[in-house]
Amino acid sequence: MSSAATPAPGEYLTIAELIERWHTSRTTVWRWAKSGIPGTAMRLNPVKFGRAVLFRRATVEHIEAALTAASAPARPVRRRRRSAA
Repeated sequence: MSSAATPAPGEYLTIAELIERWHTSRTTVWRWAKSGIPGTAMRLNPVKFGRAVLFRRATVEHIEAALTAASAPARPVRRRRRSAA
C-alpha cells in the first residue's frame, strides 16, 4: 500500500494562514480561488491533501508581488526649468 502524500513544511498555506495574511474573510478567499484575484489575471489554485485544502506559498507570494508592483506609484516626470535669459 502506498502512503498518502503529505505537503512539504512551509511550501503550502492553510486557509486560516491566508485569511490572517491578507486580512480578509474565508468567503473572499474562496471567491478569489474560484473567480480570480481582482486586478490580476491570477487565481488561487487550492490543492487537496486528504481533507485539508492548502494553497501554494509560491503562488500566494507571486500574487502579492504582482499586486504590490501594480499599486506602486509611478516615478514623477522631472521637467527642466527654462532659463530666464
